[in-house]
Amino acid sequence: MICAYILRKLALYVSDDLTPRISGRLIKHLEHCKACRLELKMLQAFQSNLGQWVTPLPSKTLDGFTDEVMQHIARPTAIEFLYWRL
Repeated sequence: MICAYILRKLALYVSDDLTPRISGRLIKHLEHCKACRLELKMLQAFQSNLGQWVTPLPSKTLDGFTDEVMQHIARPTAIEFLYWRL
């Protein structure tokens, strides 16, 4: 396997989205390739740091959101309103 192929697969490897066969080949390549191992370490560090930056929305922010959207959808548009008045 060449490094260009491995580098395209590393993100999938980090997120555990590779087939066992491809994952095994990737691991064998990493045993011998320092540059790809370094890239893997950087991706892993990026992924772990990313989790610290993402802040989930508080549940209170979404309270009543669906009801508001459904009420808005249920309102007649200006054209429908005018049509009903004719």
